[in-house]
Amino acid sequence: MPQVLPLLSLGPMMPRVPHFSPEHGGVGRRPPLTEAKIKGFKMELADRAVGFLLSIISLSIFTYYTFWVIILPFVDGDHFVHKYFLPQEYAILIPVSACVALLCLLCIFIGFVMLKSKKKKA
Repeated sequence: MPQVLPLLSLGPMMPRVPHFSPEHGGVGRRPPLTEAKIKGFKMELADRAVGFLLSIISLSIFTYYTFWVIILPFVDGDHFVHKYFLPQEYAILIPVSACVALLCLLCIFIGFVMLKSKKKKA
């Protein structure tokens, strides 16, 4: 009778995979690590580090902007905390200019893609 490996469920969206354990007579043992797999693990760690760094930067910007726009107007104008923030006009000017710049870059990118697709058809 063939030996059946128990299945380990990793959640509702994950496929069921064989459970690799020495209790089952070594059936389904993991293959040895190759240099490509080790490099993949290092890249995964680098991706996680970059993702963590981007998350920290985004959270910092969100906290600074929220404090600047929502809380700072209720603080007295002569309080020392005002010296750490730009004037309130920039709270609107900076995001609007960033959106306009992003929209311009997006239009330029779409234009280049359209030009390249026309050259390939011709």
